[in-house]
Amino acid sequence: MATLSPSALPPATTVHAPAKLNLFLHINGRREDGYHELQSLFQAVDLYDGLSFIHTARTDDRREHQAIQMAIDPLSPIRLSTESSEQANTDNLVFRAAELLRQWQIRTTGVDPLADKTLHITLTKVIPVGAGLGGGSSDAASTLLTLNQLWRLALPLKTLLPLGLQLGADVPFFLYQSPCLADGVGEELMPLQLASERFLLIHPACHISTPAIFGHQALTRDTPKRKIAPALRDELTASLSPLWNSKVFGNDCESVVRIQYPEVDYIFDWAATESQTCRLTGTGSTVFIPCGPVASPESAELANRLVQRLPSAYVGQAVIGLTAGSHKVGTVLE
Repeated sequence: MATLSPSALPPATTVHAPAKLNLFLHINGRREDGYHELQSLFQAVDLYDGLSFIHTARTDDRREHQAIQMAIDPLSPIRLSTESSEQANTDNLVFRAAELLRQWQIRTTGVDPLADKTLHITLTKVIPVGAGLGGGSSDAASTLLTLNQLWRLALPLKTLLPLGLQLGADVPFFLYQSPCLADGVGEELMPLQLASERFLLIHPACHISTPAIFGHQALTRDTPKRKIAPALRDELTASLSPLWNSKVFGNDCESVVRIQYPEVDYIFDWAATESQTCRLTGTGSTVFIPCGPVASPESAELANRLVQRLPSAYVGQAVIGLTAGSHKVGTVLE
Protein backbone atom coordinates (compact mmCIF):
# COMPACT_ATOMS: atom_id res chain seq x y z
CA MET A 1 0.00 0.00 0.00
CA ALA A 2 1.42 3.36 -1.00
CA THR A 3 1.86 6.11 1.56
CA LEU A 4 2.64 9.78 1.21
CA SER A 5 6.21 10.84 0.56
CA PRO A 6 7.59 13.93 2.32
CA SER A 7 7.29 15.87 -0.92
CA ALA A 8 3.64 14.95 -1.39
CA LEU A 9 2.00 16.67 1.56
CA PRO A 10 -1.70 17.04 0.73
CA PRO A 11 -3.27 20.50 0.70
CA ALA A 12 -5.89 21.61 3.18
CA THR A 13 -8.94 19.40 2.76
CA THR A 14 -12.44 20.05 4.04
CA VAL A 15 -15.20 17.46 4.24
CA HIS A 16 -18.78 17.51 5.43
CA ALA A 17 -20.01 14.81 7.82
CA PRO A 18 -23.81 14.34 7.60
CA ALA A 19 -26.29 13.68 10.38
CA LYS A 20 -28.61 10.67 10.26
CA LEU A 21 -32.17 9.76 11.13
CA ASN A 22 -33.45 6.44 12.40
CA LEU A 23 -36.58 6.13 10.30
CA PHE A 24 -37.55 3.36 12.71
CA LEU A 25 -35.79 1.68 15.64
CA HIS A 26 -36.86 -1.65 17.12
CA ILE A 27 -35.23 -3.29 20.15
CA ASN A 28 -35.45 -7.07 19.74
CA GLY A 29 -33.68 -8.26 22.89
CA ARG A 30 -30.65 -7.98 25.12
CA ARG A 31 -27.63 -10.25 24.64
CA GLU A 32 -25.60 -11.83 27.40
CA ASP A 33 -22.79 -9.32 26.80
CA GLY A 34 -25.20 -6.47 27.60
CA TYR A 35 -25.58 -5.22 24.03
CA HIS A 36 -29.04 -4.92 22.53
CA GLU A 37 -30.25 -6.66 19.40
CA LEU A 38 -31.96 -4.09 17.23
CA GLN A 39 -33.33 -3.31 13.81
CA SER A 40 -33.29 0.15 12.32
CA LEU A 41 -33.46 1.97 9.03
CA PHE A 42 -30.84 4.71 8.71
CA GLN A 43 -30.87 7.63 6.30
CA ALA A 44 -28.39 10.49 6.28
CA VAL A 45 -29.65 14.06 5.94
CA ASP A 46 -28.05 17.27 4.71
CA LEU A 47 -27.11 18.65 8.12
CA TYR A 48 -23.33 18.61 8.40
CA ASP A 49 -20.41 18.94 10.77
CA GLY A 50 -17.25 20.30 9.15
CA LEU A 51 -13.81 18.68 9.25
CA SER A 52 -10.61 20.11 7.83
CA PHE A 53 -7.34 18.21 7.50
CA ILE A 54 -3.93 19.85 7.03
CA HIS A 55 -0.58 18.08 7.00
CA THR A 56 2.57 19.98 7.90
CA ALA A 57 6.19 18.92 8.07
CA ARG A 58 7.10 17.83 11.59
CA THR A 59 9.59 20.72 11.84
CA ASP A 60 6.73 23.16 11.12
CA ASP A 61 4.52 22.01 13.95
CA ARG A 62 3.38 25.40 15.23
CA ARG A 63 0.12 26.71 13.77
CA GLU A 64 -2.18 29.46 14.96
CA HIS A 65 -5.78 28.54 15.75
CA GLN A 66 -8.60 30.69 17.03
CA ALA A 67 -10.22 27.52 18.32
CA ILE A 68 -8.79 25.47 21.15
CA GLN A 69 -5.94 23.27 19.93
CA MET A 70 -4.77 20.38 22.00
CA ALA A 71 -2.13 17.76 21.51
CA ILE A 72 -4.43 15.11 22.96
CA ASP A 73 -1.63 12.57 23.14
CA PRO A 74 1.84 14.14 23.36
CA LEU A 75 3.27 11.07 21.62
CA SER A 76 0.86 11.33 18.70
CA PRO A 77 1.49 13.53 15.64
CA ILE A 78 -2.24 14.25 15.43
CA ARG A 79 -3.55 17.63 16.62
CA LEU A 80 -7.25 18.32 17.08
CA SER A 81 -8.79 21.78 17.12
CA THR A 82 -12.36 22.31 18.23
CA GLU A 83 -14.44 25.19 19.50
CA SER A 84 -15.19 23.29 22.70
CA SER A 85 -12.56 22.14 25.18
CA GLU A 86 -14.98 19.39 26.25
CA GLN A 87 -14.64 17.80 22.80
CA ALA A 88 -10.83 17.98 22.71
CA ASN A 89 -9.92 14.89 24.66
CA THR A 90 -8.92 11.28 24.11
CA ASP A 91 -12.57 10.23 23.90
CA ASN A 92 -13.14 12.38 20.82
CA LEU A 93 -14.06 10.04 18.00
CA VAL A 94 -12.25 12.12 15.38
CA PHE A 95 -8.93 11.80 17.18
CA ARG A 96 -9.56 8.13 17.93
CA ALA A 97 -10.44 7.39 14.29
CA ALA A 98 -7.31 9.08 12.95
CA GLU A 99 -5.04 7.39 15.47
CA LEU A 100 -6.75 4.01 14.96
CA LEU A 101 -6.17 4.14 11.20
CA ARG A 102 -2.58 5.29 11.69
CA GLN A 103 -1.82 2.47 14.14
CA TRP A 104 -3.50 -0.09 11.86
CA GLN A 105 -1.25 1.00 9.01
CA ILE A 106 1.86 0.82 11.21
CA ARG A 107 1.00 -2.69 12.42
CA THR A 108 0.06 -3.94 8.96
CA THR A 109 2.84 -2.47 6.83
CA GLY A 110 5.43 -1.16 9.27
CA VAL A 111 5.04 2.28 7.68
CA ASP A 112 3.81 5.30 9.64
CA PRO A 113 1.82 7.62 7.31
CA LEU A 114 2.80 10.48 9.65
CA ALA A 115 6.45 9.49 10.03
CA ASP A 116 7.68 13.01 9.27
CA LYS A 117 4.44 14.97 9.36
CA THR A 118 1.90 16.39 11.77
CA LEU A 119 -1.80 16.10 10.99
CA HIS A 120 -3.93 19.05 12.08
CA ILE A 121 -7.67 18.37 12.22
CA THR A 122 -10.22 21.12 12.87
CA LEU A 123 -13.72 20.01 13.87
CA THR A 124 -16.60 22.44 13.48
CA LYS A 125 -19.71 21.13 15.21
CA VAL A 126 -23.12 21.92 13.73
CA ILE A 127 -24.97 18.68 14.49
CA PRO A 128 -26.29 18.92 18.07
CA VAL A 129 -24.64 16.65 20.62
CA GLY A 130 -26.84 14.08 22.40
CA ALA A 131 -29.60 14.56 19.87
CA GLY A 132 -29.77 11.10 18.28
CA LEU A 133 -28.37 12.41 15.00
CA GLY A 134 -25.09 10.49 15.07
CA GLY A 135 -22.79 13.48 14.71
CA GLY A 136 -19.82 11.92 16.53
CA SER A 137 -20.12 8.65 14.59
CA SER A 138 -20.37 10.53 11.31
CA ASP A 139 -17.29 12.61 12.17
CA ALA A 140 -15.36 9.40 12.89
CA ALA A 141 -16.45 7.74 9.64
CA SER A 142 -15.59 10.83 7.60
CA THR A 143 -12.16 10.88 9.23
CA LEU A 144 -11.51 7.25 8.27
CA LEU A 145 -12.74 7.76 4.71
CA THR A 146 -10.83 10.99 4.19
CA LEU A 147 -7.51 9.78 5.60
CA ASN A 148 -7.85 6.59 3.58
CA GLN A 149 -7.79 8.88 0.54
CA LEU A 150 -5.23 11.41 1.71
CA TRP A 151 -2.77 8.75 2.89
CA ARG A 152 -3.41 6.78 -0.32
CA LEU A 153 -4.07 3.59 1.58
CA ALA A 154 -6.79 2.37 -0.81
CA LEU A 155 -8.35 0.25 1.95
CA PRO A 156 -11.62 -1.39 0.84
CA LEU A 157 -14.85 -0.97 2.75
CA LYS A 158 -14.55 -4.49 4.19
CA THR A 159 -11.33 -3.39 5.94
CA LEU A 160 -12.70 -0.06 7.17
CA LEU A 161 -15.93 -1.51 8.60
CA PRO A 162 -14.37 -3.42 11.54
CA LEU A 163 -12.23 -0.38 12.34
CA GLY A 164 -15.37 1.75 12.41
CA LEU A 165 -17.16 -0.74 14.63
CA GLN A 166 -14.36 -0.39 17.19
CA LEU A 167 -15.30 3.29 17.44
CA GLY A 168 -19.07 2.90 17.74
CA ALA A 169 -22.07 0.91 16.53
CA ASP A 170 -23.28 3.69 14.20
CA VAL A 171 -19.92 4.34 12.50
CA PRO A 172 -20.21 1.50 9.93
CA PHE A 173 -23.46 2.99 8.59
CA PHE A 174 -21.72 6.26 7.76
CA LEU A 175 -18.91 4.34 6.04
CA TYR A 176 -21.44 2.83 3.62
CA GLN A 177 -22.58 6.32 2.54
CA SER A 178 -26.00 4.95 1.68
CA PRO A 179 -29.31 4.41 3.46
CA CYS A 180 -29.06 1.09 5.30
CA LEU A 181 -31.21 -1.43 7.07
CA ALA A 182 -29.38 -2.33 10.29
CA ASP A 183 -29.59 -5.57 12.26
CA GLY A 184 -27.63 -7.27 15.05
CA VAL A 185 -26.27 -4.57 17.35
CA GLY A 186 -26.33 -2.25 14.35
CA GLU A 187 -23.29 -3.72 12.62
CA GLU A 188 -25.17 -5.92 10.13
CA LEU A 189 -25.99 -3.49 7.35
CA MET A 190 -27.87 -3.82 4.08
CA PRO A 191 -27.66 -0.78 1.79
CA LEU A 192 -31.01 0.28 0.35
CA GLN A 193 -32.15 2.87 -2.12
CA LEU A 194 -34.71 5.17 -0.50
CA ALA A 195 -36.76 8.06 -1.72
CA SER A 196 -35.48 11.51 -0.83
CA GLU A 197 -37.92 13.10 1.59
CA ARG A 198 -37.99 16.45 3.31
CA PHE A 199 -38.03 16.40 7.11
CA LEU A 200 -38.53 19.01 9.77
CA LEU A 201 -36.08 18.44 12.63
CA ILE A 202 -37.12 19.80 16.01
CA HIS A 203 -34.44 20.22 18.67
CA PRO A 204 -35.48 20.53 22.33
CA ALA A 205 -32.95 22.15 24.65
CA CYS A 206 -31.84 18.89 26.26
CA HIS A 207 -29.20 16.20 25.76
CA ILE A 208 -30.06 12.55 26.23
CA SER A 209 -27.70 9.81 27.35
CA THR A 210 -27.97 6.74 25.11
CA PRO A 211 -26.74 4.32 27.83
CA ALA A 212 -29.35 5.69 30.23
CA ILE A 213 -32.17 5.03 27.77
CA PHE A 214 -30.95 1.55 26.79
CA GLY A 215 -30.54 0.70 30.46
CA HIS A 216 -33.98 1.94 31.53
CA GLN A 217 -36.18 -0.76 33.05
CA ALA A 218 -39.23 0.43 31.10
CA LEU A 219 -37.59 0.01 27.68
CA THR A 220 -39.39 -2.50 25.47
CA ARG A 221 -36.93 -5.18 24.37
CA ASP A 222 -39.13 -7.81 22.71
CA THR A 223 -40.19 -6.34 19.38
CA PRO A 224 -40.22 -9.20 16.84
CA LYS A 225 -37.64 -9.19 14.07
CA ARG A 226 -39.17 -7.92 10.85
CA LYS A 227 -38.13 -8.19 7.24
CA ILE A 228 -38.31 -5.42 4.68
CA ALA A 229 -40.01 -7.43 1.96
CA PRO A 230 -38.87 -6.83 -1.64
CA ALA A 231 -42.23 -5.25 -2.45
CA LEU A 232 -41.84 -2.77 0.42
CA ARG A 233 -38.28 -1.96 -0.64
CA ASP A 234 -39.60 -1.10 -4.10
CA GLU A 235 -42.22 1.15 -2.54
CA LEU A 236 -39.61 2.94 -0.42
CA THR A 237 -37.58 3.91 -3.48
CA ALA A 238 -40.54 6.06 -4.55
CA SER A 239 -41.99 7.19 -1.22
CA LEU A 240 -41.36 6.73 2.50
CA SER A 241 -45.07 7.02 3.29
CA PRO A 242 -45.43 3.25 4.03
CA LEU A 243 -43.23 3.82 7.08
CA TRP A 244 -45.44 6.59 8.41
CA ASN A 245 -48.77 4.96 7.53
CA SER A 246 -47.94 1.63 9.17
CA LYS A 247 -48.25 0.95 12.90
CA VAL A 248 -45.58 -1.75 12.55
CA PHE A 249 -42.64 0.65 12.27
CA GLY A 250 -41.80 2.97 15.16
CA ASN A 251 -39.15 3.78 17.72
CA ASP A 252 -39.11 1.59 20.83
CA CYS A 253 -37.16 4.23 22.74
CA GLU A 254 -39.85 6.84 22.25
CA SER A 255 -42.04 6.03 25.26
CA VAL A 256 -39.08 5.98 27.68
CA VAL A 257 -37.69 9.26 26.35
CA ARG A 258 -41.10 10.93 26.55
CA ILE A 259 -41.47 9.86 30.19
CA GLN A 260 -38.01 11.08 31.14
CA TYR A 261 -37.94 14.30 29.12
CA PRO A 262 -41.07 16.51 29.16
CA GLU A 263 -39.48 18.78 26.52
CA VAL A 264 -39.60 15.90 24.03
CA ASP A 265 -43.05 14.76 25.11
CA TYR A 266 -44.42 18.25 24.50
CA ILE A 267 -43.35 18.18 20.84
CA PHE A 268 -45.22 14.94 20.22
CA ASP A 269 -48.35 16.49 21.70
CA TRP A 270 -47.86 19.63 19.63
CA ALA A 271 -47.40 17.61 16.44
CA ALA A 272 -50.65 15.78 17.16
CA THR A 273 -52.50 19.10 17.34
CA GLU A 274 -50.99 19.90 13.94
CA SER A 275 -52.14 16.50 12.61
CA GLN A 276 -48.55 15.53 11.80
CA THR A 277 -46.65 12.27 12.18
CA CYS A 278 -43.78 12.75 14.62
CA ARG A 279 -40.89 10.37 15.26
CA LEU A 280 -37.90 10.22 17.59
CA THR A 281 -34.52 9.56 16.00
CA GLY A 282 -32.27 7.12 17.86
CA THR A 283 -32.55 7.73 21.58
CA GLY A 284 -33.28 11.42 20.92
CA SER A 285 -33.56 14.20 21.76
CA THR A 286 -34.31 15.32 18.20
CA VAL A 287 -37.72 14.49 16.79
CA PHE A 288 -38.63 14.76 13.14
CA ILE A 289 -41.75 15.30 11.09
CA PRO A 290 -41.81 13.83 7.56
CA CYS A 291 -43.05 16.51 5.18
CA GLY A 292 -43.21 14.62 1.89
CA PRO A 293 -41.09 14.05 -1.22
CA VAL A 294 -38.43 16.65 -1.96
CA ALA A 295 -39.77 17.01 -5.49
CA SER A 296 -43.14 18.15 -4.13
CA PRO A 297 -43.47 21.93 -3.53
CA GLU A 298 -45.99 21.10 -0.82
CA SER A 299 -43.26 19.51 1.31
CA ALA A 300 -41.31 22.77 1.51
CA GLU A 301 -44.48 24.73 2.20
CA LEU A 302 -45.43 22.36 5.03
CA ALA A 303 -41.97 22.55 6.61
CA ASN A 304 -42.00 26.36 6.48
CA ARG A 305 -45.50 26.56 7.91
CA LEU A 306 -44.64 24.24 10.79
CA VAL A 307 -41.46 26.18 11.61
CA GLN A 308 -43.49 29.36 11.88
CA ARG A 309 -45.98 27.66 14.21
CA LEU A 310 -43.34 25.92 16.32
CA PRO A 311 -43.26 26.98 19.99
CA SER A 312 -40.52 29.55 20.58
CA ALA A 313 -38.57 27.33 23.01
CA TYR A 314 -37.72 24.89 20.19
CA VAL A 315 -35.44 25.09 17.17
CA GLY A 316 -36.72 23.71 13.88
CA GLN A 317 -34.89 23.21 10.61
CA ALA A 318 -35.83 21.56 7.34
CA VAL A 319 -33.46 18.93 5.93
CA ILE A 320 -33.42 16.56 2.98
CA GLY A 321 -32.80 12.82 3.13
CA LEU A 322 -29.68 11.78 1.23
CA THR A 323 -29.90 8.91 -1.22
CA ALA A 324 -27.24 6.33 -2.08
CA GLY A 325 -24.15 8.00 -3.53
CA SER A 326 -25.29 11.54 -2.83
CA HIS A 327 -22.92 12.17 0.10
CA LYS A 328 -19.73 10.29 -0.73
CA VAL A 329 -16.64 11.82 0.87
CA GLY A 330 -14.96 12.01 -2.52
CA THR A 331 -17.65 14.40 -3.72
CA VAL A 332 -17.22 16.86 -0.84
CA LEU A 333 -13.45 17.22 -0.78
CA GLU A 334 -12.63 20.90 -1.27
